[in-house]
Amino acid sequence: MKSSLHKNEHATISSVTDSPGSVWAAIEQVIAGEIAAGHYKPGEKLPSENALALRFAVNRHTVRQAMSHLARRGIVRIEHGRGTYVIESAIDYALGKRTRFTQNIAAVGLPAKHRVIGISETVAGPKLAEVFALRITDPVTLIVAAGEAGDRVLSVGEHYFPPALSGIGAAVERTGSITSALAEFGVSDYERLHSVITSRLPDARSAMLLGQAETRPVLCVEYVNVSTEGRPVEFGRTSFPGDRLQLTVTHSESND
Repeated sequence: MKSSLHKNEHATISSVTDSPGSVWAAIEQVIAGEIAAGHYKPGEKLPSENALALRFAVNRHTVRQAMSHLARRGIVRIEHGRGTYVIESAIDYALGKRTRFTQNIAAVGLPAKHRVIGISETVAGPKLAEVFALRITDPVTLIVAAGEAGDRVLSVGEHYFPPALSGIGAAVERTGSITSALAEFGVSDYERLHSVITSRLPDARSAMLLGQAETRPVLCVEYVNVSTEGRPVEFGRTSFPGDRLQLTVTHSESND
């Protein structure tokens, strides 16, 4: 940034510091203005808290307050341990008969993969017992994974698989793809039986992984995938950030 810009910014801050909480609010206003003016591009990482604290001659807590409010406004996203980024334009994500995360993201020119967060075995319970035609005490595999597009996290999902696919977690972890992992277990193709879309507030873990405030709603898609023979092979519940992705429901035979 040019030095004249810094002078103007500090003048803006000093002009409102006579009211409580005005310092972080002024920093928020300056950063929001710079983003609107194009000084920081969509997807660009902002300077660190330390750098901004030095720039505005404040402590890191004040900077953190400003960044937190920018995140609540949907202007930036905070990825814990990585930094703060300018919100990008929304990606169009198609939901149809053959929904594939990697193909949807590849359509906008980005590499995609599922990064496994955790793998565990749990009991089916009433809902999954009905989906997979199991007893409620039968074991199912749960994979929690982040759907990544380049260096952006676009989804956080819970993926459940029936006992016949026990061990699929290692395949997803190795390939970064649920489709590839299913193929290794003999499911060469699958289709979306149905999708239910709702809006809700994220839990703390999902919000952290998505790099957004817990007060900002996410789009939640609950779905069942079946093999070409009609056998349920996956039940999923995936959360998407509403400001980074728009869901488009297609009615054609394929959205590949």
